[in-house]
Amino acid sequence: SAELALSSPAMRAGAAVYYIGQSISQTANCRNRLLHGARGEVVGPAISKRFQGVGVAVLFPDNKTSVDCFLDELSSHEPPRALLAPFTFEQDESMFIRFV
Repeated sequence: SAELALSSPAMRAGAAVYYIGQSISQTANCRNRLLHGARGEVVGPAISKRFQGVGVAVLFPDNKTSVDCFLDELSSHEPPRALLAPFTFEQDESMFIRFV
């Protein structure tokens, strides 16, 4: 149940979590992004009514503010790299496309 998950040590403030939901960008005003596989820190209970009782607020490194996430969108374990995205690149890596 969501109550059991909310009470687990993995969802307490300060816990490191990984976002395992679909990558999305929020409104232009907020400029927050949720990237599949991103590591964040639980900062407290969810703020939005929609997430209360079934989610937590998470701060991701590239975001200025915390983002409410549903519990089923978070994991205490990093997802397998192959599942992160069809094209995942490290900094300074290049990709070449060949058209035939």
